[in-house]
Amino acid sequence: MRVMVWADIEGVAGITSWEHTGGGTPLYEEGRRLYTEEINAIVRACRRAKADDVIVVDGHGGGYEGARGFMSLIPDRLERSARYVLGHAWARYVEPLTQGCDAVLFVGAHARAGTPDGVLSHTVSSESWYLATINGAPVGESGIVAAIAGCWNVPAVFVAGDEATCKEVQELVGATVVTAPVKKGLGRFSAVHLAPADACTLIEPGRAKRW
Repeated sequence: MRVMVWADIEGVAGITSWEHTGGGTPLYEEGRRLYTEEINAIVRACRRAKADDVIVVDGHGGGYEGARGFMSLIPDRLERSARYVLGHAWARYVEPLTQGCDAVLFVGAHARAGTPDGVLSHTVSSESWYLATINGAPVGESGIVAAIAGCWNVPAVFVAGDEATCKEVQELVGATVVTAPVKKGLGRFSAVHLAPADACTLIEPGRAKRW
């Protein structure tokens, strides 16, 4: 079984500020660590579900101030037995889909622009985009990637992020999508979080059995 994990940083537990998502600040380095640990949790879950090929795509375009985007995962802290795509332009890595893929999973996902209780909510760019639609339906980044995967009949089966994001993905893709809400937004820049270790526990055990 081949699965593709679409990763982003804004939906990770413990992250509530743009400083967590880019630049050479201590908060960005903290955000990278939190991000990498949630990715490790989903890789372990995929292995427990008997996936023999796990491809993780770093879909976060942060790392600004001279650094290249889509390289926020910390390589020497990543879980073994998966492949990791770093430095590739947003939503354009489709090789696993063209070769045959069984599922796409979202980790660190965030709500679309304008969602009141969506932590760090935005769509593709917090400055250049607001409303995106597919066949008249408003979509955020998860919806766009789910639509791309759907071109190859690959289902979206799992999402981890804030409560608003989990609701958004289920409403768009279907109630059978397994959710792992790791925080509850109180606004765009505040939330009630699970402890990072508890967030990883929520993502990892038992989830694979329900895909």
